Amino acid sequence: MKLTVTLAVLLLAIVAMANVAILPPINSQTLIGTGEALTQQNPATLWHMDIRSGDGSYLCQFTVGTSCVIRHLISSECNNGTVKLHFGDGSTKELPNEKFPDLWIVGPGEAEGPRGTIDWKPANIHFIKGTWTRDVAEASKVAEETIREQLSAR
Repeated sequence: MKLTVTLAVLLLAIVAMANVAILPPINSQTLIGTGEALTQQNPATLWHMDIRSGDGSYLCQFTVGTSCVIRHLISSECNNGTVKLHFGDGSTKELPNEKFPDLWIVGPGEAEGPRGTIDWKPANIHFIKGTWTRDVAEASKVAEETIREQLSAR
């Protein structure tokens, strides 16, 4: 019986691993696009990165309740799946004379087409390609409304 259970668990693990998509290491072409990260601080901080070919790549750091800090990409490098992005001093519309320190995002990444991730290791921040936080915001509103409807039906 123990052998049967062990084999069943092993088979389930193998099937689960077969369904996990492994993306190739990120490179300078698959880096291009939008990526977002959401830190679990209170208040939360949204990181929104827009990487383009050529000039015009930016990183926004927006902590809820504060101004949005924007930084211009100074340099980027992708080698063997490791990303090194250097963003210059930050600024905000609300505080035009205030400068915020430059940032280096360094860590492993993988990407293919519209899917991908970058792990900003020292900061423990995980960027995911796309504007997925918009979907999370909408899901939060739907969940809140569903609970409100449930409570009013009591």
